[in-house]
Amino acid sequence: MAFFNEDWFRIMIRDKVKVRLADRGGHLDGTMMKGDGHAGEIKFPRIGNDLQAYEITNTIQPVRDRGVQLDTISVKLRDFELPILISQIDMKRDETGMLKDSVAKVMTKAIRRKRDDIKWEALTLFAENVADVKKHDKSASVIDLLDTRKMRSYVAAHGDDDEGEMFLPLPASAFDQLMMYKEFSNADYVGPSDLPFAMSGRSRRKTREGVHYFECPDRLFGIDPTQPEANDPATFDTFCWSMECMGCETEWDQELPKFYERPDLEGTPIMAKVNLSTAAVGIEPRGVVRGRFKFDRDLVRPA
Repeated sequence: MAFFNEDWFRIMIRDKVKVRLADRGGHLDGTMMKGDGHAGEIKFPRIGNDLQAYEITNTIQPVRDRGVQLDTISVKLRDFELPILISQIDMKRDETGMLKDSVAKVMTKAIRRKRDDIKWEALTLFAENVADVKKHDKSASVIDLLDTRKMRSYVAAHGDDDEGEMFLPLPASAFDQLMMYKEFSNADYVGPSDLPFAMSGRSRRKTREGVHYFECPDRLFGIDPTQPEANDPATFDTFCWSMECMGCETEWDQELPKFYERPDLEGTPIMAKVNLSTAAVGIEPRGVVRGRFKFDRDLVRPA
């Protein structure tokens, strides 16, 4: 009589499922002003701040109304979703629930990356389409501390805004380049502690002269770290902006997936889905600066 034990031939998931390294996303959350809206449209009111007082005389004169420039920046919401199907066979192999947990993690990261992409796209379009956005082009040389100070000065030249933080994200190699300067490497981060990049234990951040520098994955700058260095782009763009000068609103953000069965499909697989409804737009061009620099993974020691 043959002896058969089906457990010998069953493939089970008994330990942690390794999630491949990927950008966790959400790096730019909290760096832009929130808006207000409904019916699929977000509005950001904008008021002029160039009013001038005039000297009064000792005679009775009519009041000279200086007027207030008030307008509204509007942007349509954009909707996104990410569905994934998991077979019942894979679910039954998952004794510990780690497969479901790992799927949830990668889906959450994906929707967070989309939030970053929307903000980065708004910055890029603002710089390309609005002439008043300053451009600091140093594409022939690697980033230098003098360059970032000049980017800050473009914004500061229009006056101080105590209400808005200033941000400047950098790829890892550019952050390393600035770390070659003692005055930068010795600086501490003194910005909001509840922002995603500030809470991350791995991402580096510094604050210098009122600007929060923080490290972001290469993907955000259009650089593919999975490719050979020979395929690296010649330049990369980054931005320095005041929080009040860029707007972003998220009306619906379901970054934790819901799991439910699909009996209408063969084998009744499990579907997981995340959704996002968001929009971002430039508001005040005088508070945004684009910097373009040479991309080089090899560090250059300052003279």
